[in-house]
Amino acid sequence: MLDRGAEPAAITWVISRDAWWSNRRALQSAGTLRSGSLEMLCRQSEVMATASSVAAYCEGMEQCGAWLRVDAQIRPTMYHAATVTKAELQRLGHLGCIVRSGKLLQIEPGRMTLQGGCIDSPAGALYIDCSASALSRNCLDRTPVFSPGRIDLQFIRFPGLCLSVALTGIIEAFVESDAEKQRMTQVAPMIDTVEDWIDRFVVNAENQQAWMGHEAVRSWLGVCRLDAVAAMMRAVPADDVVACRWRDRLRELAPDVAANMRRLRSMSTG
Repeated sequence: MLDRGAEPAAITWVISRDAWWSNRRALQSAGTLRSGSLEMLCRQSEVMATASSVAAYCEGMEQCGAWLRVDAQIRPTMYHAATVTKAELQRLGHLGCIVRSGKLLQIEPGRMTLQGGCIDSPAGALYIDCSASALSRNCLDRTPVFSPGRIDLQFIRFPGLCLSVALTGIIEAFVESDAEKQRMTQVAPMIDTVEDWIDRFVVNAENQQAWMGHEAVRSWLGVCRLDAVAAMMRAVPADDVVACRWRDRLRELAPDVAANMRRLRSMSTG
């Protein structure tokens, strides 16, 4: 709407829950941006390896620039791994009115009813529903990928849906043991909170370890372009000293990251 010329002062944004957003800067892997992205990933890994609590993890991710939020005074309660640039989020923060009164329950001429009360709206206002849940109802779905005579497509690497689906096909084609297929396809469903994300990170790591233990799956992953981080690390030129340093640091941090994220998961699940 802003790009189409709408005035910020004329827009009211109803936010039912504030969210953490992933900084798109960490995902830009081409050419001159590669070193910066690898550095950002290293900063994130340092936070993951050392955070003493979930709250400290969130603070660290924000401080290193990996996570963003609309208002620095409001602690987000949601994380869907949505990506945004800092400039885009700053524009949203300058809208004319941001309403935080829970979910929208009803719209009537001149009025919106929310969980926290009613607010007036201009006559002839245009209401745009941006609340579609997409995959969020998948959060609790742990249906196994492989069951007798059936394959249920699920995230086995969150949030890499395309990688998950392609890899499921590779596992079906090259892995004979049903037990091994199950071990390689722990389900990592859609997330709603930071605690969910920490759980999925651990599941991702456990699946990755299982994949790397199978020669055919490992070989396929070695040339797959759907794993953005792995592809970026493979593409680092030998003469790019800075990028090589960040890549090596990422690998060095990996064991501590895995151990501490498991610890944070155990803390959040009791």
